[in-house]
Amino acid sequence: MNGPNIDTERRWADIVAALIFLTISAGLYLETFRMPPPHLDLLGPAFFPRLMIAGLALLGIILLLQAIPKRVKRMGKNENLPENPAYLMSWGTFGFFTLYVLVLSPGWIHYTVATLVFLPAMMLFLATKRRKNWTAVILITLAGSFGITYLFEQHLGFFLP
Repeated sequence: MNGPNIDTERRWADIVAALIFLTISAGLYLETFRMPPPHLDLLGPAFFPRLMIAGLALLGIILLLQAIPKRVKRMGKNENLPENPAYLMSWGTFGFFTLYVLVLSPGWIHYTVATLVFLPAMMLFLATKRRKNWTAVILITLAGSFGITYLFEQHLGFFLP
């Protein structure tokens, strides 16, 4: 008696997740049109959220394309599948990212402050219990928050929300 086909179940789960990501991306993209028009720069406050949303949509498209079955010679039984899929990490990452975009969109918190909280939270969430490099977390957080703010504001003339 054959059990459930894990490969097929995983493929369908990936397709559903990709469609959810694309739907949420479309909704968030439409919400960016409620943001105020640009005043001091050409790009406006909706630019960075739209950039992040485009990244989420791109990842959703990549996941969808990878989940579509291909006509290739099958390898051994479930060779590429991990023993325990990390659903908590996947959905947790999605949740962190969505919360980050939602906090930035109405302008409740400035980009620099939100990124100072988001980056270390994400890195510590994704790190294994044995591999938490605090020096790297601190350096990447500071570079990500202040470095990108400096680059956008001083060199690109664009003020982050």
